Amino acid sequence: MPNSKSTSVSRTNHEESSGLEVSSETITHCAQLLADGEMDWPHGFSDEQEKMLLVAVRRCRRARLVKFIASRIAADIACERTA
Repeated sequence: MPNSKSTSVSRTNHEESSGLEVSSETITHCAQLLADGEMDWPHGFSDEQEKMLLVAVRRCRRARLVKFIASRIAADIACERTA
């Protein structure tokens, strides 16, 4: 998938071996981009950060699915009222 958007994450010298310093806002933003298929899985995150990202991606996809199902139910109810 092409990277239409990118998120920059800074790295300092003492963080070279432990991975990138990533804020929760960056994880949330990356999760949304991943859930939307707008970026590839990032490299250089620690195991803990990858787990947090995976949970956030699942949360985004679950929320999207719930909204979709709710909109379909609402449309079905609206059709029944007009029939």
